[in-house]
Amino acid sequence: MLYTLFVILAVYLSIGWFFSRKVLNPKKADYDFTKRQANKIDGIDIEEYNKLEKEEFYLDSPYGYTLHCLYFPELKSKKTIVFSHCITWSLWGSVKYISFFKRLGFNILLYDHRYHGKSGGKSVTYGVYEKHDLKTVVDWVYEKTGTDSIVGVHGESFGSAVAVEYAGMDNRPAFLILDSGFSELIELFKCHLWPDFHIPSFLVIPISRLIIKLRTGVDIKTIKPAKTIKEIAVPVFFIHGQRDQYIPVVMTERMYKEKKKGKKGLLLVEQAEHANSYQTATEEYERALLEFFTDLGIVETQTRRQTV
Repeated sequence: MLYTLFVILAVYLSIGWFFSRKVLNPKKADYDFTKRQANKIDGIDIEEYNKLEKEEFYLDSPYGYTLHCLYFPELKSKKTIVFSHCITWSLWGSVKYISFFKRLGFNILLYDHRYHGKSGGKSVTYGVYEKHDLKTVVDWVYEKTGTDSIVGVHGESFGSAVAVEYAGMDNRPAFLILDSGFSELIELFKCHLWPDFHIPSFLVIPISRLIIKLRTGVDIKTIKPAKTIKEIAVPVFFIHGQRDQYIPVVMTERMYKEKKKGKKGLLLVEQAEHANSYQTATEEYERALLEFFTDLGIVETQTRRQTV
């Protein structure tokens, strides 16, 4: 009897450890691979990209590692957008947006999250530690362009959660763009545990949550962008693909409804899959953001053409 209980406990702990590693240390793409994919999937012209004026540098994270950054200045502009990329990817996932935002007169800052790309860090914490890294990046922007400058954040998927949690502790951002974001981390896990692994969430989540807390000090139950969004007054534009099979579109719809303070906008792209709205409906995406920025008084309706 004791042996049977021991075996059951060992199996249970093994399952918890396995999923805790899936959460904290997902398989990430090689940096050079993400660069090649930007050319192959997003249509980035690498030769044109290489001609852009840019500055590559590293910032010190509050947690003891370095953050890899790329800064693209735009004619001494006082407007800057910082990009917060998807999980398992790198800053190359945000290069597709450079052309549009340069036409709007923005400086652009891309950076690799902890555990991703060329940045340091041993695990993913879904915004708990990443939000402080993002603050470090935004602080650099204000030092570069002045405290009176306009700084916004664009987040995709996991990067959307980072952006929300950051805005929950810093009221300086002029706007957020949240593309394909999740409303609650545990609810997202519940969406995938049975379809992907055929294991009930009630069995996996409690033990995984405990192991993650012991390993990192992070309680995944507290990661709820939908709760944070209620408290922030910063203008937010929400975007989601209606064919997203990774993060359900209802999560963005929920966050849109939950946001009560400040201006907000919503774009649901009918044919888009996960974090694919810009590639699927480029003109619609750009038009919606241009209207949003115009309403905020950040840009004028006339923009100049520039390609990457």
